[in-house]
Amino acid sequence: MINQYLKLVLIDPKQVELSQYTDIAHLLCPIIYEAKEAQVELLVFPELVIGGPDAQDLYLRSDTYEKSEAILAEIASMTFGMTVVLGAPVNHKGKYYNTAAVFHDGCLKALVPKRYANHHADEHRYFEAWDFSQPHELHAGASFGALNVELPGFEKLCIILGDPSVQPIPEPGSICVEI
Repeated sequence: MINQYLKLVLIDPKQVELSQYTDIAHLLCPIIYEAKEAQVELLVFPELVIGGPDAQDLYLRSDTYEKSEAILAEIASMTFGMTVVLGAPVNHKGKYYNTAAVFHDGCLKALVPKRYANHHADEHRYFEAWDFSQPHELHAGASFGALNVELPGFEKLCIILGDPSVQPIPEPGSICVEI
């Protein structure tokens, strides 16, 4: 890391159903702008902040993923000068994933899918699990499927989505972000 101290903010906004809004980004914009003014380097939102963890059957509809992609594109433009991690549903090659979207300096840099779907919460009905032993791929210009994300100032940023006890072991010296 470049600085000695890391300014970190964790946000837990209310769940909002995507079908009711064509533009959910307006709910996240003020939080991102305030964090930027406070010179926050890393802003972390919860898992599935886009869509909400209890949207359930909405995750079976393809328009949910189209709206999610549009929101991700809009949020990217707000992240100049900072790193933002937030949970979002993503359709990658026809399969649905619960991902952590990693933005840095105005770009979507990575989508880190959840390794295991939670069977207790019926999450496996909506989302595929990702096998981190397979090589990462590209999705809309961003890395898809890599656990460790290399960004200026965060050379080893490890994103953990879900239960950390069932995740691959992070690289030594990594900064781990669990959402």
